[in-house]
Amino acid sequence: LLLSARMPHGRTGGSSSRVTLIRPYSRSQAMSQNSTAAKRFTRINTALCACRTKKGIVPAEYDDLRALADGFFALGRDTRIGGRVAGPGKWSVCDTNGTVVVPPKYIYGFTMLGDKYLIAENTDRKFGVIDYAGNVLLPFDYDYLERLSDTLLQAKKGDLFAAIRPDGTEVTPYEFTNFRYSYQDGFIVGCKGISMYGVLDADGNTCIPFVYDDIYAADSVNLSEKPLWTVQQGENWLLLDADGKEIFRRPCSGLQYNAKLGLCSVVTENGAGVLKISYSKPVSYRRIVTVSTDTTNIRLTLGDTATLVNDAIKTLDTPPFLLGDRTFVPVRFLAESLGAEVFWDDSTKTASFVKNGTTVRLIIGQNTAYVNDESRTLDATIFLENDRTYAPLRFVAETLGAAVEYKEEALTE
Repeated sequence: LLLSARMPHGRTGGSSSRVTLIRPYSRSQAMSQNSTAAKRFTRINTALCACRTKKGIVPAEYDDLRALADGFFALGRDTRIGGRVAGPGKWSVCDTNGTVVVPPKYIYGFTMLGDKYLIAENTDRKFGVIDYAGNVLLPFDYDYLERLSDTLLQAKKGDLFAAIRPDGTEVTPYEFTNFRYSYQDGFIVGCKGISMYGVLDADGNTCIPFVYDDIYAADSVNLSEKPLWTVQQGENWLLLDADGKEIFRRPCSGLQYNAKLGLCSVVTENGAGVLKISYSKPVSYRRIVTVSTDTTNIRLTLGDTATLVNDAIKTLDTPPFLLGDRTFVPVRFLAESLGAEVFWDDSTKTASFVKNGTTVRLIIGQNTAYVNDESRTLDATIFLENDRTYAPLRFVAETLGAAVEYKEEALTE
């Protein structure tokens, strides 16, 4: 593992200056050494990754260096007046060949959004989303953007926030003062007013009303079960189920719940203790979708990347999911599995598929599809995420002559 040099300002060695080898430290050695070199250079710990494959890929003239997705690095250079830092620096992105792929016109670095996109702030102090080629995917119209998950952002305009998709689609209106975090199943903890917390699902529907002083997930959230919530209401802490129904209430200053053991730890003015709570979680179900023709049978499970196509196991990049009451899947997978040819026109952001003389066009951001140039209005918007086009499963399947059947199976532990 190689360390990169950070050269003092005014001593970059000219335009041909390169990152140089200081000493072959292991990571543990570098973190434990008391030498000046170790103290000085290990703080740019992402540079260690840069030098592992090639030496001298980045000129040694930057004030900061951070790893992004595989093969890309963010480069920061301070704004200085008279040798002192005098404002936000300029940030760019380079690849492992040292080629600058995003010019230095952004400030305060970048926030990764998945492995293909970056949240950036421009010199007008506006936020937007770009890709690793510098293309603007979400215009710089926002006063603030922050990642909630790979598929959700909190966006600020004026004094209020909304939850949006990476393509700008609003999941909620601009009526929140902040969003604290998002869980992997899409649940979002938000706040209205000064301190009125509640929970939204991935579609922006209210799961827990916005009437509580504080709220946290009480137990692990996964794709097979809904979470429980610990909430504060005045001097009381409550345990709520996924539908907001009260399971337990106690005046205390803190509450933690272990669902596996059914134990609840409580902290009061008089001390702490553990209570046994008898609570049976409702039976969880998984939703199975079957898409079939005379020659093809596809079995998909919501929330699961594994699928069966004529008894052959296939793995999707992303699992099928519900948005509202519509099931979404990547268009290419479903259409090709049903024997269609799939095409993509990047200039018009249009996905199309053709089978037996039928041509279907889907335009990103629209809720209108074109079947042999005849418009069809959909009850959901077509969108692009992680280079995958998503459309309602039933529309794609039935357009290609397939039948769709839904059923639910109880989950067993």
